[in-house]
Amino acid sequence: MSRLIPGIIMTTTWVLVLVAGPPFLFWLLILATSVLGLREYVKMTVPVPDNLSLAICLAVGVLPVFGALVPGEMNVQPLTFISLLGVIVYGIVTYSRVENGLRFISSLCFGVLYIPFCLAQMVMIRFLPQGVGWLLVLTAV
Repeated sequence: MSRLIPGIIMTTTWVLVLVAGPPFLFWLLILATSVLGLREYVKMTVPVPDNLSLAICLAVGVLPVFGALVPGEMNVQPLTFISLLGVIVYGIVTYSRVENGLRFISSLCFGVLYIPFCLAQMVMIRFLPQGVGWLLVLTAV
């Protein structure tokens, strides 16, 4: 019962923003979800994340979501590449301080591809002519 009520509130908010909200509000919701999801992912995968690495991973990781704000443009893929490149450069710079550098770089690259890139695709779907319907179907599944 303790998880049911927050789930109902979050689902109702999601559907209301999706159906009745402006696209910019939907983008802000996706941006917040991306930041929170990437933060939790970094805390789960990095053994002892310091504040600097968490801030850099969040700043670089949300670039694909910023690219999805411009409809009709191909901005998500180049910004995803730039964010992956930023994670790799940061991993190389901090390679001596990390216990397993390859695991650190690969887990952060996977986090950037899995969370913000997939959420940026949802923003791009929202900008399609019948995108709201497609996202409702995706939500129902």
